[in-house]
Amino acid sequence: MKYLILGVLILLAFAGCKYPQQTGNQTAEGRVVFTITDAADLTAAQSIEAEISEIRVYSETKGWVAVATEPKTYDLLELRNGQHAVAADVNLEEGTYSQVSMKISQVTVVDANGTHEAAMPSGEININGTFVSKANSTSAVSFDIIADESLYETQDGEYVFAPVVQFESREDAEISIDSNSRATISGGSITSSLKVGMDIGGNVGVGSGIGQNANLTIENGVIKIGNVMAQTNSTVAILI
Repeated sequence: MKYLILGVLILLAFAGCKYPQQTGNQTAEGRVVFTITDAADLTAAQSIEAEISEIRVYSETKGWVAVATEPKTYDLLELRNGQHAVAADVNLEEGTYSQVSMKISQVTVVDANGTHEAAMPSGEININGTFVSKANSTSAVSFDIIADESLYETQDGEYVFAPVVQFESREDAEISIDSNSRATISGGSITSSLKVGMDIGGNVGVGSGIGQNANLTIENGVIKIGNVMAQTNSTVAILI
């Protein structure tokens, strides 16, 4: 009998060593909420609809990870006055993420003269902005697409959309989401805050942009400012 008891104790000892190793191999994840907002003060357009087709994030350990792949359309002018539309609400592996990429597949502008598709130097915005995913915590990542600094009207009444984005990330945030997928964000601490713009060549960075007084034209699908030209990523836009 004593040998049987000894054998059971030995098995329990091995089991006790095994389970912590399995637990240690599990990947800790944190909740990250991505939102779209607009702090613009723009009255010329009745609506600016941006279709965002993908959001990806980058970490040294995981590489690029998609957090949103289903296209969603946001009327930027409805997201003023602190309105935050939820673009993604996901669990991500714990760690630091150093880049965020957002793809805008099309932008449609409605003004007093009708509906217009806006030409874009590029449909992809890559931001070197950092955010942190922490286990048992919520982080917020906000893209404030500033419409009045992003939208240009040419002499011919056409539109160019070169995004200017205020990026902000926040750790240990408190987030509530209503039935309309609008988020209220408070508390926590800011991890990263930077403002980036897109130039006529589609390059994105701090201090980049086209300039508010730029004289733009679109010739045969090409955006032109002075003697500088850039191919657009024009697509057919249908306003629903």
